[in-house]
Amino acid sequence: MLHPPNPTSPGDITIVKRESLPKHAKQTSFIPKASREEIA
Repeated sequence: MLHPPNPTSPGDITIVKRESLPKHAKQTSFIPKASREEIA
């Protein structure tokens, strides 16, 4: 991700959280957004 961090962008925050999770967690992309945020 070359774009500068933007704390006001929910999309970027979600991407950062997903990239911060372990590989097996990122593979569970079928989990709804709300559930994925709860896990994070």
